[in-house]
Amino acid sequence: MKWFKRLFIVFLLLILATGASLQLAPMFAIQWLEDFYAQQGPNHKLQIQNWSLNLIDGELALSNIHAKWSTDQQATIDDISVDIRWLPLFNKQLVMNEIQLNGVRIPITEDDSNLSIAGIQIPLNGPKSSNTNQTSDNKDDNIDAVESGNPWAIEINSINIQQHTYQLNMKALSSKVMIEKLSLSNFHSLENRETSINLEGKIANLLMSNLAQADTELSINVQGSLFSLMKSPKFSGSVLIEDLVLQNPIAQLASLRIDGLNIEEQKLVSNDLILSGLALGEQTDKQFWLTLDKYWLNQLTLTSFGLTTGIHYVSGLKVNNYRDQNGEIEYSIAGSGNTEKPEEHQNSIEKDNSANSADDAFDDKGSREQIKEASSFAINIEGITLQDSKDTISTIWFRDQSIDPNYVVPMALKSFSVSALSMKDIDAPFEPDVNIKLMASVDNYSEINFNAQLNRKEGWPMGKASLELEQFNIIPLNGYMTKAIGYRAQKGMLNVNTQVTLNDETLNGETRIFLRNSKLEPKNRNTISRVSKQISMPVDTALDLLRDDNGNLQLSIPMSGKISDPDFAYDDVMNQLGTLALKTASMHYLQQSLQPYGALISLLSFATDSIMAIRLNQLDFKEEQTELSQSHKDYLDKVVKILTEKTELELQVCPYVSKQETQQETWAQLGQARAESVKTYLAQYNDKNSENLAKRTTLCVTEVADTPHVDLGV
Repeated sequence: MKWFKRLFIVFLLLILATGASLQLAPMFAIQWLEDFYAQQGPNHKLQIQNWSLNLIDGELALSNIHAKWSTDQQATIDDISVDIRWLPLFNKQLVMNEIQLNGVRIPITEDDSNLSIAGIQIPLNGPKSSNTNQTSDNKDDNIDAVESGNPWAIEINSINIQQHTYQLNMKALSSKVMIEKLSLSNFHSLENRETSINLEGKIANLLMSNLAQADTELSINVQGSLFSLMKSPKFSGSVLIEDLVLQNPIAQLASLRIDGLNIEEQKLVSNDLILSGLALGEQTDKQFWLTLDKYWLNQLTLTSFGLTTGIHYVSGLKVNNYRDQNGEIEYSIAGSGNTEKPEEHQNSIEKDNSANSADDAFDDKGSREQIKEASSFAINIEGITLQDSKDTISTIWFRDQSIDPNYVVPMALKSFSVSALSMKDIDAPFEPDVNIKLMASVDNYSEINFNAQLNRKEGWPMGKASLELEQFNIIPLNGYMTKAIGYRAQKGMLNVNTQVTLNDETLNGETRIFLRNSKLEPKNRNTISRVSKQISMPVDTALDLLRDDNGNLQLSIPMSGKISDPDFAYDDVMNQLGTLALKTASMHYLQQSLQPYGALISLLSFATDSIMAIRLNQLDFKEEQTELSQSHKDYLDKVVKILTEKTELELQVCPYVSKQETQQETWAQLGQARAESVKTYLAQYNDKNSENLAKRTTLCVTEVADTPHVDLGV
């Protein structure tokens, strides 16, 4: 029995020694860590104030960890806890039920040669092996050795991280990264398990190569699963980014959500991508250059060989084109934070790229031809569509303060679409041609239609395009007309038809201008004199030659030449003027046409200085009144009969406001509202040729009179 007692005592001593070693191991490990950190620099000091170890439960806890390497730089960790299972260690398995790491605050900096993490210097450029093949062979041998043996396995059931802050000061990036919550579960180093991930974090003060700087905190939320973390990592889940505000370039983004996201080696797939609240460009008059309520995409696949997407949908687009008093167009999306010139920045990027890749570009990739072939990138896009809701109207604003009066007109987009776009490479032609369609308007009656069937050849567009403008009120264009020919319009409606063919870097086409029922008056004598000398005849004479009996002006302008420098054949315009005869007897014709309706004609019908050839009875309004009364409608019903039968007649609707009404800033809009009410009423009717009467109804500029009223005339 003595041998049994001795054996029992030895076994008990071994257990006690093992327990004591395990109990003291953390203390020795902490001392080793503090000594190791002190060796990193003359002022480096690591202090772990509290620690505990429970051998039975396998719980190791560290708290109040402080690392300091200078007077103003330090890193801290509030607490670390690890729950370890001891028995699997004998089978070369490190199994941890849970790891918790809370309250981490670590600065990370970078200089030309080192990366510093919490004061620990890590060299960035290690020595380069002189024998690449030998290194590769040795690496393969090591891998085979590990695979043939029995490697250690690491299994972690749960990892929980909270309240981490990392201050990054890198050469190409600086930012403050805050991880509010990060949880991982079911990780195994040797098995291809599904590891769930849940991340909630924020990024602030983002600065990337002096190009973009965040002004507020950017929120990031990631939920999903990770696969094959130790071999070929894959991710499947969703990503949500919110509250992005950039100073340079100037941009804001309310949210970006990507659902059904799958990322693996050289491939990215997304089922749904939704972007909301986008704003670009420097604010002008409290307006961004571009805003977008919503953008969404149902399918996206990105690989190293190409990009394939479904239809891109856009809703609530607002574009503000602003031109200041000096004629400068303000639509910049670059902010004031970028002091580097674009050319210098581009040169620096090219220089960095060449420096980083010059030595290695062709070492292991083969010849230049092989690289060029491998770089082929195909693009397949199902289309682009504007899809506004009933309460949302996409609008392009044009504001020009360089002319007098200022030009302020919104163009509402009724529809916009781009057909499927497919090309084998970025520089390849489209297969087939791309069709672009746009329908828009600037008021209740105007119509803007753009259609194009385009392709490209050696970087130049080719195909056909057409632009049609109908019932475009010319009065808002008075500033441009005065600047161009010295005249302003009292009334007039513009129709434009442009047809263009593009081929082999050249264009050919024609623009037909039809200015319906116009009345122009001199505004700038100096400009009129200058233009008259240029066309070798008085401007008013040229306009009279182009105008018909109803005041309609027709003009055709051929276009040809290079796309980059087109030629507008103004000589052909002079030929048109030379072949036109002076128009006479228009008043007599109108009188004969309106003879059955003499009771509708006012006593001032034939005033030679009148804007109208024949004036009908005026519609009197009360102060601030814009809606039509019943008496107004009764009279307009008689006017409808005239226009229905006399399809060659053009009606002018000229609004007037009283002097009392001019005391308000919007007096011009008040007059236009009265004229609009008349045109809206007439738009209910068609003439005997089934043409809507609104097409032959032109609105005049608002004038001031003793009483508020609307003049009607033909």
